[in-house]
Amino acid sequence: MRAQPVTSMSRQFASMSLAALFGLCACVAGIQFGEPTKKKLILAAAVPLVPLICWITRQPRSVLIFLWILLLPYNRMYYWFDGFVGNHGPQSPYVIPTDCILAALFAIWTYEVAVLKRPLRSSGPRLELWLLPFGLMCLLSSFGAPNVSWGLFEILRLLKVALVIIYIRYNVTRQEIWVCVVALLCSLCAQSGVAMLQMGLRSTSGVLGLLGGGGGEAAGLREIGEAAVGGWHRAVGTVGHPSNLACYMLMPIPLATALTLGATDMRVRLLAGLAVLVGLGGLACTLSRWPVALCVGQLTLLAIVVTYLGLMRAKMTLGLLCVSVFVGAVALLPFSDLIYDRLTRDLGASIDFREEEAQVALTMFESAPLL
Repeated sequence: MRAQPVTSMSRQFASMSLAALFGLCACVAGIQFGEPTKKKLILAAAVPLVPLICWITRQPRSVLIFLWILLLPYNRMYYWFDGFVGNHGPQSPYVIPTDCILAALFAIWTYEVAVLKRPLRSSGPRLELWLLPFGLMCLLSSFGAPNVSWGLFEILRLLKVALVIIYIRYNVTRQEIWVCVVALLCSLCAQSGVAMLQMGLRSTSGVLGLLGGGGGEAAGLREIGEAAVGGWHRAVGTVGHPSNLACYMLMPIPLATALTLGATDMRVRLLAGLAVLVGLGGLACTLSRWPVALCVGQLTLLAIVVTYLGLMRAKMTLGLLCVSVFVGAVALLPFSDLIYDRLTRDLGASIDFREEEAQVALTMFESAPLL
């Protein structure tokens, strides 16, 4: 009878110790990586908080999953393998900061299975098998390519996606799903906050640069942000490109809207509604035409689906759509000249550019349909 509490405590202690070990290693690596800067010192001070939070909450998996999703939009790539595979530019294999969190999640899972004898229980179909045709095409394409390594690099990226799918299938339960939802909404608010600061301060700097902590904006980001529209910058968030940031926001905004319309808890609905408003503000700061149009279509379709499922009455849905259109028109009226300029200034050039890209892809497929 006394063995169960001891076993439970030992499992919690082992999980906390493993998380603390990874936090310590990341802290040391952050200090040793190059010359000390404000960003690296802040990172070195913040990383030890992760195992502390894991210890306080007794939920290391949920904490790490939350951080992993929250930090995924942080676009920073480290090409640590160039010394082994050579410099292949952006095609080279790279590591992103969240890979450390993913490695910690796999380490904890491995320890639980190997040492604590946690049974393997799948909670879904083997979706990773759908990646095999893509991997096979990458392998076959490599044989006829001028640079064989590029196809192999793509296989490595597919392998990483497969590992993420496998981890989710065996480790993500109902609790972790809600952790993912909360993390996505927090990420939406964080990226939107950065985007609004970038627009307000007319800068494409990162968080520290916007707050006066150093790390000024890079020339490349400044050039992208200054695709000037009426003298305004385009917000890039921490993603590094306005269109990519807008496309990222197309994922959590409908999720927050669905919670706003369908959640039973009023507190959840209010918080989700606030996330929707903040997210729409961040999306507007990107000044992206097609993602905004897609977002309007998403929200309209979502309202129809919610009504069809019986979560809202048809009259309420119609009234909500009318009110949303009216409030949106009033809010956007002061920016009518800017919006018109953005919609018409280089629309033709944008369409021609995308048409040219599509033509290049079709030409490649016609010249080598299989390889």
